[in-house]
Amino acid sequence: MNDTAVFIDTARSAIGMSTPLFRGVIERTRLADYARALRLRNPVHYQLAAARAAGFRDIVAPPGFVISHSLQSRSTKLETFGLNESRTLAGELAFDPCGVICAGDELSGKTVRIDLQEKAGRRPMYAYTLETRFTNQ
Repeated sequence: MNDTAVFIDTARSAIGMSTPLFRGVIERTRLADYARALRLRNPVHYQLAAARAAGFRDIVAPPGFVISHSLQSRSTKLETFGLNESRTLAGELAFDPCGVICAGDELSGKTVRIDLQEKAGRRPMYAYTLETRFTNQ
């Protein structure tokens, strides 16, 4: 068996593997900084009074804020899934929001490797699909 076949067999056997459970509290300052960096105009993303006047518990997380990197270190994922950072790139992100997340919310979750696909090209490239699910406490 050649090195590529060993790699593919090892990678496929790791489907279903997951990172340890992680937890984190959404920080108001980080939300406001992120909203300002995106130049969002809606004050519910950076002003507590505006968020509360609009019926929210606290400052609202803008779309895309709560990605796995905001609560789980990249190095944890690289180590867990045996990925070489110098040969790894993010190809796609998708979000399926199921509720409003506000400053002060405590989220927990884990990342699971759910698929491996070979992409054609001059040299074969392998695309992993990782899924991160969060639970808002």
